[in-house]
Amino acid sequence: MNAIESKNKRIDFIDIAKAIGIITVIASHSVYASYTSFAYAYMIPIFFILTGYTYKYQNLSYKEECIKKFKRLIIPYFIFNLILVSYTYIIREIKGGQISLIDIFGFLYSRYTICDDIYLFTCYNGPTWFLTALLVSFYWFLIFIHYVKTLKKAVLLCISFFAITYLFEYSPLFLPWSIDSSFLFALFILAGHIMNKKNIPFNYFLFFITIFIYIIYYFLASNYTTNLSLGVYGKGIIYIFIGGIASSYCIIFLSKKIERTYFGNILKHIGKRSLTIFCLQMPLLGISKNIFNLFSSNIFGTFIFQLLFTVIIGYLIAILLHKLLPKFL
Repeated sequence: MNAIESKNKRIDFIDIAKAIGIITVIASHSVYASYTSFAYAYMIPIFFILTGYTYKYQNLSYKEECIKKFKRLIIPYFIFNLILVSYTYIIREIKGGQISLIDIFGFLYSRYTICDDIYLFTCYNGPTWFLTALLVSFYWFLIFIHYVKTLKKAVLLCISFFAITYLFEYSPLFLPWSIDSSFLFALFILAGHIMNKKNIPFNYFLFFITIFIYIIYYFLASNYTTNLSLGVYGKGIIYIFIGGIASSYCIIFLSKKIERTYFGNILKHIGKRSLTIFCLQMPLLGISKNIFNLFSSNIFGTFIFQLLFTVIIGYLIAILLHKLLPKFL
């Protein structure tokens, strides 16, 4: 979901894939959330995979790359949370409430909850978890780039990351900045990087293989809850990893196929603003639901209106913020 400045034509299908991802995420938070289980495998992994796919090695040290990424992600994190906390403050003032210390702590902890009974992201800022999660997982990914020079070491590190993720499943606490899930996310980033570095082709043969793998994954894991933001991996870590890669490959393949179409052009523009839309989606979903319910209680109609309203208004807000803060967003 990070911005990509390049003249390479890959940008189009990358942004289209981002758009498909963000539209699916919005749908998963709408009144039709229960009908989006088919997309759990890719709706978050695809953003990490695309981060790896678009990664370009720079002549920088590990520390320099970490600092650069920190600035690119944490500044937007502060900006989006300032907007969302301010919006929440206004709403609560109208209703007679106020911002609490738990709201501030949630912003710093950057996690929806610390345990089952303590909820932290209470200012419509739940989706901003992604920014800190991406930052931490990117740091782990950079270890492969800067320090792992042999296949044996890479395999051992991958196994270690899977093992750490598995052990964290038994932790009673959700760690700040998604540290407990970041090792798995780093492997998604690595997978995306390998796709590009090894020139993995996007052809019908691999598309049908990956869609077959995804279908198998769906039937095996569809009865299990998946929520990567909370470290809930459905049927298991290996299943979500394989399902995430296979389904993301399918989305990228389809994105390439429509990148020169009118529909693809629309999605491309949405994808370029996906970060802002992703982070600001929750108040827009709530507002759109309330507006539509003034005229109708039809669930499907509410869903369509929520989807269109959130994407369109989110896109317009993204353009405005980019013009006001071009150096930071």
